[in-house]
Amino acid sequence: MEYDDWIEGKSTRVWLETSMTALAQFAYVSPIPRVMHYNKATGGRYSCVKEKYGKCEGCDRGVDKINEYTYGVYIQDRDKDIKHFPTSFTTNQQLQEEFRKLFADNINPCSILFEVKREQIKTLTGRMVNGYSFKPLLESDPYVGEADRPSPFDDNKKWVVDRIIAESLRDIDGQPYNLIDLFLEMKSRFPNIEDKKLKSYAIRLCAEGVLDLRRAKE
Repeated sequence: MEYDDWIEGKSTRVWLETSMTALAQFAYVSPIPRVMHYNKATGGRYSCVKEKYGKCEGCDRGVDKINEYTYGVYIQDRDKDIKHFPTSFTTNQQLQEEFRKLFADNINPCSILFEVKREQIKTLTGRMVNGYSFKPLLESDPYVGEADRPSPFDDNKKWVVDRIIAESLRDIDGQPYNLIDLFLEMKSRFPNIEDKKLKSYAIRLCAEGVLDLRRAKE
């Protein structure tokens, strides 16, 4: 099958138009969630800053808000530059379900390519909306090997989880964990650390049922 090229803007954001199909490798299984203002007339969107600054021009003007979930993806073979792929609530839900199926089969979703198609998808209420569908290509080779993927820890941010704990969990980063199982895993590795602290770390690091070590820093 012949695939389309991803559309790229001036930033690192990538997307597809209706009926386009492209390949991608996910750098992480956990997205970055953001609240965005969306202008239906122009199609433009920008971040809501009310939580950060206590005031937001978009909120004051009553501009519609949407939840956006942005994934890091590789879009070319041997290209280590991570592009940012924004998805809607419904697309995110369906992608996370694909990830859960792969984990259940002992397959790391970040170690294969996905066929990504822009098309109509069904919401939880049965309504059809524009979104993306995903097909894992189980026999594919990844664009970027595990050894060349970036560290989840941003050197420019402060630690909010003890570094020694976060570093020790790198072997299970991106794997499915609920709060209780993650706490028990950390407890088995660090039996001398008080339960209260480990529970707070489990809450911090567990995102949508997946261990996300990017959250170990601010």
